[in-house]
Amino acid sequence: MMAHLVDWSFLTIALVLPIFIIFKLKWQIAIPLSALVVWISLIFAGLLLESLDPNRDHSPSDTIWTFFGWIGGLLYALTLWIIKNLIQLAITPRN
Repeated sequence: MMAHLVDWSFLTIALVLPIFIIFKLKWQIAIPLSALVVWISLIFAGLLLESLDPNRDHSPSDTIWTFFGWIGGLLYALTLWIIKNLIQLAITPRN
């Protein structure tokens, strides 16, 4: 149960925290910071899950995420930034 809670907690952090970052900061800071938050939070989740479950070894997917997970975080951050701009475009009054 504890490993399941850790898994869902870190996943929630990785998905929600970048939303606040994207909507509050300028894009030059928000996009790299959001990608970093996603990447690092899920790395920590993997490390914590390894320590909680002795039967779970370091899998190849953990290694792949460690080296290339920042790309997934960057794509997520860019998607959030595009959504933010579409929302701003939709609510901006037109002359």
